[in-house]
Amino acid sequence: MPIIRTFHVDAFTSTLFAGNPAVVCVLDAWLDDALLQSVAMENNAPITAFLVFGDNSWDIRWFTCTTEIALCGHGTLAAASVILSRIARESRDVVFSSNSGILRVRAQDNLYILDFPATFAQRIDAMPEIETAIKADVLALYDAGKLIAFLRDEQAVRNVAPDLDTIAATCPEGLVITAAGAQCDFVSRYFAPHAGINEDQVTGSAHCILGPMWSERLGKQRMTAQQLSQRGGELVVEVNGGRVLLGASAVLYAEGVIHLPLSSKANPADTQQ
Repeated sequence: MPIIRTFHVDAFTSTLFAGNPAVVCVLDAWLDDALLQSVAMENNAPITAFLVFGDNSWDIRWFTCTTEIALCGHGTLAAASVILSRIARESRDVVFSSNSGILRVRAQDNLYILDFPATFAQRIDAMPEIETAIKADVLALYDAGKLIAFLRDEQAVRNVAPDLDTIAATCPEGLVITAAGAQCDFVSRYFAPHAGINEDQVTGSAHCILGPMWSERLGKQRMTAQQLSQRGGELVVEVNGGRVLLGASAVLYAEGVIHLPLSSKANPADTQQ
């Protein structure tokens, strides 16, 4: 009977029951894609990160409950924390190979530092349907795959109660709303109904976009950020040319195993629900 080691981690937080939950599954070899999706669905976490050790790096893939995604910051952070604290405790850094390229994470001063490629956004014309969906004035709108809407202030970001159907119809990769922070450099929220996530708790990939934008606006290379979701999360964001360094904590909540029967095959219909 195949056994998968699993770890449940709260990422982008130093305390349990906050930040963004992720399940990390350590595999001996890749399983069928449909089976990976079924495992992620059964885990019922915002993200499941699957790992296979390769040539001097870890292959990593990320699945929500409904689909595979190209990049996940909190899933990567959770995976790195598991490797560095539970599997390769003598190491201080880990390299991941992903469909989005090479990702590096190192342990430093009680934080994990994620080294991600920066994503640069282009300003686009106003979209009235976005203002309708979030019931707030949009000062500027940008496109980086995800749409980025700048709002008036932190309270405006907090107050948004979005129309998720409209966001799903108009934002194929989701909507980020952001503003200057009262107790940090900037705040944000991210709505991703297209991926089966109404509101993501903390989103590393969004900060790969927000980092360069706020760095230019504030004239700062190193910034502090908060994501104002229900669970909330905190990050240190540093822009270094074409890279963004995200500093954050992660906490292990639980670990165990998943038992798969030898003949286990995912039902393709399961992944359509």
